[in-house]
Amino acid sequence: MEIRDSPDDHLSDYFLPSPISSPLISVFLPSIEFMNLPCKRPKPSETHGYDPSRFESQVPEDFLCGFCEKVVREPSECINCGTLFCNFCVKEKRGAFPCSDISNDSVQCPKCSNKIDFRKLSRVLCTMINEMKIYCKNSKRGCDVISTLGDIKNHEETCKFKNVKCGNHKYCNNKGKASDFILIEVKPVSYYSNVRRAPWQTKMYACCEMCKKMIKFEKTVMNKQYDKALASYFKTLKKIEKKNGEIAEE
Repeated sequence: MEIRDSPDDHLSDYFLPSPISSPLISVFLPSIEFMNLPCKRPKPSETHGYDPSRFESQVPEDFLCGFCEKVVREPSECINCGTLFCNFCVKEKRGAFPCSDISNDSVQCPKCSNKIDFRKLSRVLCTMINEMKIYCKNSKRGCDVISTLGDIKNHEETCKFKNVKCGNHKYCNNKGKASDFILIEVKPVSYYSNVRRAPWQTKMYACCEMCKKMIKFEKTVMNKQYDKALASYFKTLKKIEKKNGEIAEE
């Protein structure tokens, strides 16, 4: 009689014997791809300025970055001419990123052609920029929220229309809208958290109940809650034995 897989069967994968290594090593220690991380730069959409078309009204040209020509993000100001620049754009021009092929010690302002000396924006100017109305970046997916530039990030972090990926990375690659996924509160990983997942990221998404169980199980093991993990594992084994017994009787 053929034994069928159940959704809980995958939990046992963490404890199956391996001819190469201990069954627990693959859970507790990061893989080689985590230990030898390639040099990656931030995504352009999250680092350069904001697209002017996202704003409810026309943006004054003075609020556009002198380099990327988008609405400034984390801005600084040229002392010589008052032109605004995104913090990322300046760092990029200076070659502050390990992967950058640019190595300029100084940056020339594209407006006044002088070497740029930067200063922080005045509180009044910061307020003017942050009070501009902007559409949520997930507007094309159906979100109709309009908020101030200073508050839009808080909304976008919890927007039900944002694109998310299932947290069960080992077995699932499903992506979709957050509203179609199950939100899970997980305890921050205390072992190699600086490599695998930042400690403040305590929310994850699961595309189904099976993935939800696997995510919680993995986080329980990684947080060294071994008794709880083993109890969950043996509970799963009993369910599998019971189901296989029912199939055999048929």
